[in-house]
Formats: sequence, C-alpha cells, structure tokens
Amino acid sequence: MKPVPTRLTTGQVAKFSSVHINVVKKWIAEGLLAAYRLPAGHFRIETKEYLRFLEQTGMPRPEELLKETPDLNQKKVLIVDDDEEQLLLIEKFLNALGFPTAKATDGHLGLIQVGAFNPDLVLLDINMPRANGFDLLNALNKQPSNPEIIVMTGEQTPTTNKHLTNYSVRAVLYKPFPLTDLRQAVSHLLPEKH
Repeated sequence: MKPVPTRLTTGQVAKFSSVHINVVKKWIAEGLLAAYRLPAGHFRIETKEYLRFLEQTGMPRPEELLKETPDLNQKKVLIVDDDEEQLLLIEKFLNALGFPTAKATDGHLGLIQVGAFNPDLVLLDINMPRANGFDLLNALNKQPSNPEIIVMTGEQTPTTNKHLTNYSVRAVLYKPFPLTDLRQAVSHLLPEKH
C-alpha cells in the first residue's frame, strides 16, 4: 500500500469521496473544506483536514486512509544546514526521538522541502551557500501558514540577533550546542511527542 500523502489534490478528494471535482471545489468555496492555493492556482487540502471534513459530514472514510491515520499526527522536522556532519547527527538524534525528518543543504532546497515535506518544525542554519537562512525566512514570511522555526547558528553577533527579531523564530541555538538543548527546544514546541 502506498503511503498516504499529507496533502491531497481536489481530484484525489473527488475520487475518495466518489463525487465530481466541481463538488469538491464547491465545498471549498462554501468554506466546508479548508484548502489553500498553490502559486499556479491549484488547490491542496491537508489530509488531516479532509479526515475532519469526513467525520463532520458523516461520510465514510476511504479504505486507503484507514490504516495510515495515526501517522498523520506525527510531527515532522526539516533540518536545513550545509554542514553534512551536523545534518546527519541531528537527523539521527531526532529519528531516535520518533520524529520523521527531511534534510536540505541551503535555503533554496529548504523552501522546496517545506512544500514537499510539510514540516511542523524547521531547524535552520543561517550561514549557507546559494540561499542562506534569512532568504528562507523571508520566503516563509510570504506564506499564509508556516512551520515553527528554531535557528541554529554560530553567529552570535548583535547584527544577527537584531535581524532575527524581524521573524517568528521560536528559539535560537548557538553552535556548538549540546543535543540536550535541542531536545529541550523540540520538546517545548512539540510536547505531545514526549
């Protein structure tokens, strides 16, 4: 069985619900089913939102979604850092805590992963090639809903600290930091995992 995606297209929802795609678009237009638009204009529906809609309306849950439901509540973490060693260490640590993870080595790839992986939390380095942490923060500021952000940086300068106050950053971990500090920051943001 294929893993259930975290976001569905209007076509997938129509197929699951055995209705025409225009019916799904009507549900969205009437505010019955929450969705968001991609830059190209297509709708995406969070799988959790679709399951809520089915429960509220009393519609049957498709067989494809029955087994995977518990996993939909898992909190996911994206790690964005150009230091491969740091990436692997943090990934291994978070996986041991039970968090699914994804990785990116710069802000540009990080933004792609935010769209593809839909993380609940982003661990973000600032100094990276091509697109740095501030580039990713600027891009995320333009989106309607965003993951929590924890910045990991070796730059403990007044300029960097002042610049970070312009963003919704929940915590800053200064490198090198002990993994216990990371665990505490993650536990605070995602307490239901512990």
